[in-house]
Amino acid sequence: MAGKTILTALVAGLCLAGCSSSVLIETERSSAVDFSGLHTYGWQDADLPSGENGDSSLAIAMADIIRETLAEGLEGKGFVPSQQDSPDFLVSYHMVLTDEPDSSARLPGEAVITGSEAAYRVEPVPVYYHMSRVDGTPRPRKGTIIVYVLDAETKRVLWQSVAADTVVSPVSVLDRSRYAVRTMIEDFPEA
Repeated sequence: MAGKTILTALVAGLCLAGCSSSVLIETERSSAVDFSGLHTYGWQDADLPSGENGDSSLAIAMADIIRETLAEGLEGKGFVPSQQDSPDFLVSYHMVLTDEPDSSARLPGEAVITGSEAAYRVEPVPVYYHMSRVDGTPRPRKGTIIVYVLDAETKRVLWQSVAADTVVSPVSVLDRSRYAVRTMIEDFPEA
């Protein structure tokens, strides 16, 4: 019984670590725009994940999470969805999934020889290794979420944010995507 409790606590801890681990986020904002004059938003079509091994069910789930989290964040900042065809700004998001060759990639726990010492690679969350269809080697699944806010009339970018390495585990991909988008939208101005 104690072993089961310890195992449950360990699994819960790993899940929380996967959700709370940092995601690299870069945000840019146009200094020429007064966001206080913007109140309503609309959606521009999103690009679902692309890549040689894009998973369509994962893409749809990620798109739902991203859109829902963006809407919550924008509404929390005082913006409302446009009820007409003329929003003040458009929100667009894009996802890219790739299985990249990585000569340093090793399966979790596999020994990595550095000089004369053997060491173990430690990952904050389990890395999602996908077996390449081409050469059968393990490749890490990597992902990026990009969010753009565009002027509804000119389509000029007013604000953009990029979250890299959000897709690293098949278990935590949706939670990490939600976490990344929430963190991205924190830098969005108030209405």
